[in-house]
Amino acid sequence: MLTIREVKTSKDRMQFVRLPWAVNKGDPNFVPPLIAQEQLLIDTAKHPFYRHGEGRFFLAARDGRVVGRIAAIRDLLYEELWKESCGFFGFYETTEEGDAGIEVTGAMLAEVRKIVAGWGLKYFHGPACPSGNYNYGVLTEGFDSPPRLMMPHNPRRYDELLLGSGLTVAKNLLAFHLDKYCTFERIRKVGDRIISRNRVNMRTVNMKKFWDEVALIKEIYNDAWKENWGFSPVSDSEFKHLAVEMKPLIDPDLVLMAEIDGKPAAFALAVPDFNEAQIHLNGRLMTPWALAKTLFLTMVWPKLRSVRIILLGVKKEYRTLGLGIPMYRHLFETALIKGYRAGEASWILEDNKPMVAALEAMGGRVYKKYRIYRGEASAS
Repeated sequence: MLTIREVKTSKDRMQFVRLPWAVNKGDPNFVPPLIAQEQLLIDTAKHPFYRHGEGRFFLAARDGRVVGRIAAIRDLLYEELWKESCGFFGFYETTEEGDAGIEVTGAMLAEVRKIVAGWGLKYFHGPACPSGNYNYGVLTEGFDSPPRLMMPHNPRRYDELLLGSGLTVAKNLLAFHLDKYCTFERIRKVGDRIISRNRVNMRTVNMKKFWDEVALIKEIYNDAWKENWGFSPVSDSEFKHLAVEMKPLIDPDLVLMAEIDGKPAAFALAVPDFNEAQIHLNGRLMTPWALAKTLFLTMVWPKLRSVRIILLGVKKEYRTLGLGIPMYRHLFETALIKGYRAGEASWILEDNKPMVAALEAMGGRVYKKYRIYRGEASAS
C-alpha cells in the first residue's frame, strides 16, 4: 500500500534528508550531501529563503517503508519579478523504478499539484531545492563521473519517471568540461581587444573588504540575471547566508571583478571542487574523523584537482561588450597556473547561444546535461 504523508516530526525530517543514501546505494559517483546543510535547507523557520518563500515537504511510503520524497515550494520574489503564476517542486527522490516508480512519482506530484493550486498558482517548475540558486534540475546525461560542487546527481531513471508522470520539458541545462588541453588562442586576441577597447579593469576580490565585495557582487548578480529564464532573485538575508557558506571555499584568485570607468560591470566566480573531498565524508563534517580526513584531502594529499565556474554575470548595460570571453579565459588560465587540472562551467541554458559559443571557442565540451520540468496545477 502506497501512502503520502507530510513531514512533521524530527524523525520524518531525518528520513527526508537521508533518503538519497538509499536511492544512490552502490553508485560510486554519489557525493553524500552534508546532513546539517540539508536539514537547514528544509527548515522553514531558520533558512532565509523561507522569509520570502514557502515549503511543504512530503514522504512516500510503501507498506511502511519510505520510498520517495518531494516538496512543494513557493517563491514570492520569483512571482513578483516574472509576474508568473508559477510555483516549484523540489527535493525529488525515489528508490523505486519502472511502473512502481511512476506510481510513487505520480502520487507525490499529485500532492504538489494540490498545494500549488491552493496557493492560487497555475503551474510549477522543478526540481528546485529550493530555488535555482541552489541544487537545480535532474541529471539526464553524464552519469559516469561525480557531480561538481552544488550540482545534482541522480539515477538514470528519473527523467523517464518524471516524464511518465505527466510533466513536460521546460528547459535543458548544460555543463561544460574544460581542461589543460583547451586552447585560448581563438579568443585571446578577441578578449584582449574587448578589454582595451572598453577600458576594462579586471581585478580579483579583496577578502579584507569581504562584505563590501559581497554587496557589489549582489548588485551585479540581481541585475545580470533578472532577465534570464528561471532566475530567482536573492534577498539581502539570503545573499548574506550564501556568502557565509561560500566564504570558506573561496580562492580569492578565482573571484574576478570587471570594472569600467570605475563602475562594477561584471563578476565571475569559480571555486575549488570540494566534492572531491566530500565524497569520502558520508555527509558528516563536524566529527573528529571527518575533520581530519577533510584537512588531509584538501591540504595534504591529493590537492583538489578541479574547479567549478559557478557564476559569470554582466550588468545589462554592459551585456553587448562580450565581457564573458576575457573573464572565462582569465579564470581558467589562472586555475591552470595554480595547479588545477580541470574545470566545469555550469549551469548554462542550452539556448544561451553567446555563452555556449564562448565556451566552445575555448575548447570546452558538453559532458553533462540537466533538465527542468513543468507541470500543471490541479484543477480541483
